[in-house]
Amino acid sequence: MSIKTWRWTLNSTVVSALIGAATALGVQLVSVNATNLSTRQLATQSCIQRIDTQEAKLREVMERLFGSLGALIGESISGQKAMEAASKEVMKQAFEVNAYAPPELALGALTVAMVVHQGMTATSGAEQEAAISSALNYTKLLPQTYRQQLGEFDTLREACRNH
Repeated sequence: MSIKTWRWTLNSTVVSALIGAATALGVQLVSVNATNLSTRQLATQSCIQRIDTQEAKLREVMERLFGSLGALIGESISGQKAMEAASKEVMKQAFEVNAYAPPELALGALTVAMVVHQGMTATSGAEQEAAISSALNYTKLLPQTYRQQLGEFDTLREACRNH
């Protein structure tokens, strides 16, 4: 083999090796980028799924609380015994909300429970009227606080997407 041929073979081999190395590096970079993108997508999905789960549980317990409040109002025409049972259910549901709700909503639910308790333990007409007045005020605020929290879930989901 002549020197010229040998140089040509050596240069071809080196060039081929460099092309192969550059291709391998390019494939590796594309693979790393795809892995990073996939990891970010999984993190976003996981974040959103956690928020969706929190929202679903909160909706579930709030539905029961609102339902028990409606039952209490309905039982107000049935008599004292029926109201006692309905009041106990409202208090139970309000404390269950406390386990899943953020502080503002939990406080609203517990306040409703305490006001219902005050109404059931009132011994005079004046105490009952005060308890009814408080109950009306607090039960009006509870749905508003609940709706605000639902909006907060949307904000949290958007934050997941932007991370």
